Amino acid sequence: MSARQLAQPFYTIPEYLALEAATGMKHEYHDGVVTAMAGGSPKHARVSVRIASTLDSLLKGKPCKPFGSDLKVKAGGKTFYPDVSVLCPPVRYDPLMPEAATNPKVIFDVISDSTEAYDRGEKFGFYRQNLEMTDYILVSSTRVYAEHYTRAAGDKWNLEFLGPGSVLSLPSIDCAMPLEAFYEGMELLADEPPV
Repeated sequence: MSARQLAQPFYTIPEYLALEAATGMKHEYHDGVVTAMAGGSPKHARVSVRIASTLDSLLKGKPCKPFGSDLKVKAGGKTFYPDVSVLCPPVRYDPLMPEAATNPKVIFDVISDSTEAYDRGEKFGFYRQNLEMTDYILVSSTRVYAEHYTRAAGDKWNLEFLGPGSVLSLPSIDCAMPLEAFYEGMELLADEPPV
């Protein structure tokens, strides 16, 4: 999803929470700066729901659970709405933002041309500050492709590139899935108009 900074130069946390409650819209928050989140393409939405539903099926009966893009995550002092997050007990929430989880184990972001650099760079920098996060997966919305970042130690991360025929392995949450599972139903969107 892309973002647009709001005109007001500074928001307190209570003002930010009131803005979200009043508008019903998602906003990122960082040091008083609030950025409105825009919707994604139909392909982005389809891949996101496939990731969440695949994980939901694989994690049935296990302690960790997937959440969609309505879950607010706070990392490094900034709030985000990842496309899919996996939370494991005990889940912790920010005391000033009681709806913002602070310790996701795994985060998926579906990338597009407009968000790819931000997702891979600045956003990942904030996510890495959560020392309990073990995996960050960037998933393409236009082809069978993903980048899987796995925490090695401290702030050292390994990177694996995945393509057709690859299996995404997530030992931290005890599951693995073929990457193609995220793209089921994409043929419905073959004639999607350009964005």
